Amino acid sequence: MVKKHLKSLAAPRSWVIQRKQYTFTVRPLPGKHKLGAGMPLRLIFRNLLGHVKSRKEMNYVLTHKNILVDGKKVDDGRTQVGLMDVLSITDLQEYYRMLINTKGKITAVKIGAEEGQMKPLKLVNKSLVKGKVQLQFHDGTTTLVDKNTYKTGDTLLVSLPDRKVIGHLALEPQQTVYLTQGKHTGESGLVKSITTKELTIESQGTTFTTPKASAFVVGKGKSQILLPSL
Repeated sequence: MVKKHLKSLAAPRSWVIQRKQYTFTVRPLPGKHKLGAGMPLRLIFRNLLGHVKSRKEMNYVLTHKNILVDGKKVDDGRTQVGLMDVLSITDLQEYYRMLINTKGKITAVKIGAEEGQMKPLKLVNKSLVKGKVQLQFHDGTTTLVDKNTYKTGDTLLVSLPDRKVIGHLALEPQQTVYLTQGKHTGESGLVKSITTKELTIESQGTTFTTPKASAFVVGKGKSQILLPSL
């Protein structure tokens, strides 16, 4: 049986919430992201953006305003918005990308309208389905392609909301990566070398190693998305 409630003290540490002010917080609806890899829309509007103060206000916004996640309209404040998702408030012409800062907290980074039409997807697994290659991404979504030209760990840039592939960023030396877990969460740097399980990263004058699983390729030398300020 799926639980309908979530105590604030038991909520993911990545959420920015008042843990001792309220006994319960919003439990997100099941969706693309794992619990902790995103935040419910209502908490984002209240705690991160400051646009609403209550569930009643959030329901009004969802009813009367055009709120989109990855280019698709949402109407439930419990919808979870996760890593690299784009939140659009079209009436205000505001666009935000959900990222993780250096404190390991989910944050909404304000981006421009042009960047708001694009989403990076990290390829985490591949399989064969009826003669085609099925690509599985970090947000739980999949797509079918004819040719096996992508490698696990690569990033595909897709347009929103149609999710057409518009770019490919391979995980290889001299690429810029954004780190989503571990000691250096929220930092970005240049890949210097790659082994079977680890990357050597150069960031702000220092060099360190990190697991390949923590790296998200975001650009060729320069990040193609706006990242959180350090």
